[in-house]
Amino acid sequence: MYRKKAEPGEVSLAMAHAAKMQGAEFIMFAPDGIDMVNRHVRGHRFNRGDWVQAEDRFPDVVDNDDSLFRAGPDWAALTRDAPFSTWPLGGKQEIMKRMERAGFRPELQIPAAKVSSAQDILDFLGHHKSIVVKPARGSGGKGIVFIAADEQGFRVNQGNGDETCQRNDIVALHDRQFSDRPHVMQKFIPSRTLSGAPFDIRLHVRRDRAGLWKTVRIYARVGSGASIASNIGLGGAFAKSVTFLTHQFGPRAESVISRLRGLARTLPEEFQALYPDRVIDALGFDIGLDESGRPWIFEVNGFPGAQMFALEDAVHRVGYALHLARNATLAKEGAGA
Repeated sequence: MYRKKAEPGEVSLAMAHAAKMQGAEFIMFAPDGIDMVNRHVRGHRFNRGDWVQAEDRFPDVVDNDDSLFRAGPDWAALTRDAPFSTWPLGGKQEIMKRMERAGFRPELQIPAAKVSSAQDILDFLGHHKSIVVKPARGSGGKGIVFIAADEQGFRVNQGNGDETCQRNDIVALHDRQFSDRPHVMQKFIPSRTLSGAPFDIRLHVRRDRAGLWKTVRIYARVGSGASIASNIGLGGAFAKSVTFLTHQFGPRAESVISRLRGLARTLPEEFQALYPDRVIDALGFDIGLDESGRPWIFEVNGFPGAQMFALEDAVHRVGYALHLARNATLAKEGAGA
C-alpha cells in the first residue's frame, strides 16, 4: 500500500488482515521509504498484534491512490515490473462529460452543467428553479451550496440554513467561492427523509480476486441538521439500506431495493466502458431517491471510502491485487516463452 504518509490506520489494518487471510505479505510505505538503488521499500508491517518497521524488496503489486498516480521517478521505478491498482477517473466535470457524450443511462442523469460565470448560475436557475453547486473535484461533501429561486429573489443554503439573497448576492457568491476552482451545478433532486434530512444511497462496488465486479455494500448516508450533503464525514449517519428504505418507502421499499441491487450489478461494467484505456478497480455510485423512489445518479467516485466496513472491502481489494499480480506473472512467462 503506497500512500503519501505511511501512517497505518483502520483501512491499512484491514488490508493487513485480509492479506494474511489470503496468503499475501502486506507492507505500507510512503515515498520517503523508497530505496531506488537497492529496489527496496521501508515502511510498516503488522506482526503479532502491532505495527513494526519493515523493509522488503519492491512489491509485486502496488495498491495506490490517485494522488500518487505517476508521481515522479519513484512511481516509474515501483511500477516498472509491477502492476498498480487505481487509475484516476478525473474530476466530477470529466466524469460528467464522459457520461454525457456516451448517453450513459439517461434515465438516471440529473441535468447538470459547469460553472464558468455567475450568469451561468442565474441561467441554470431560470430553467430548474432549485440547484446545487459543488466543486468539480472530490470534496467529501464540502463546499456544496444549494440555491433556489423564489418570489423574494433567491434562497441560499451553505449548510447552516436558508438565507434570502438577491441577484447581486449570487454574483458575489460566485466571485467569492466558485471562481477560484472549477465547479459544477446540478438540478436539485429532493432526496429527503420523512423528517426532511438529506440522504443518498451509496452503491460500493469493487473488483474481486477473479477481476469481476462485486457488490461490497449498499448503504444509506443521512445528513444532519441543516446540511445539504449526506456525507458521513460532515456529521451524517450511516444506515443499513434495507432497514432505512423500509422505513422511508413502506410497501414500495421492496421494489426500490430490488432496483438498487440491479443497478449495483449492471452500472459498474457500463461505466467501465466509458474508460476503455484503463481498468477501474472500485466505484462508489451515490444515488438519490425522490419521493416516488426513482433513482438519480448524484455522483460517481473512483476511490470510494470504506471506513465503516473496512475488512469486508479489504478482502476483495487484496483479492484484486492478487489477481493483478497473477496476471503480471503470466504475462512475463508468456513473454519469456
